[in-house]
Amino acid sequence: GGSPEDSVVYVVGNPPECDSAEAINKSLSYPGPICLTMERWSEILDFVNYTGVRLAFGLNGMYQRHHSDLNFNSTNSREFLRYTAQNFPNSVYAFELSNEDNHGQIEPEKLAEDFRTIRGFINEYWPDKTNRPLLFGPDVGQHFEDKENEWLASYIKVAGPYLNRSTVHTYCNTYVGDLCGSHKLSQA
Repeated sequence: GGSPEDSVVYVVGNPPECDSAEAINKSLSYPGPICLTMERWSEILDFVNYTGVRLAFGLNGMYQRHHSDLNFNSTNSREFLRYTAQNFPNSVYAFELSNEDNHGQIEPEKLAEDFRTIRGFINEYWPDKTNRPLLFGPDVGQHFEDKENEWLASYIKVAGPYLNRSTVHTYCNTYVGDLCGSHKLSQA
């Protein structure tokens, strides 16, 4: 998760950003595309399985979306989810789509549609509900004021049927006053 999450390209299929060993080696620094090979993903999931931790993994919700008015290109996520379901069907507890949109750049209805797309892939690749990963989001990471509450309420109204949990990032120690008090969060 976190800001780099929206720079990760999954090296499954043929993503153009990671079409060579040189591109993959260059990608190990942020910012820029970060190429996650399926070999490395397998190592991560082997670790998850060995330790028994429950992994919530953040998917890149900005893949090839360079402006907020562009649609989400789900092809790379689709291939990644398919690979994961085929090779590690019981290893991921949840997926989360995209990191916090701190400036409301993506309209809530558009982001909700992205979640509907990912929910469809998860349901398709994990038809058995007993091992189907959950879907979390949208990782709102702002002060909870009227504008953000309206955005979140609009988003949840549309995306609610596709979500298992709504997530919020708060950084209580960076704000002055009681911005993280329960009365602020309960308004959303």
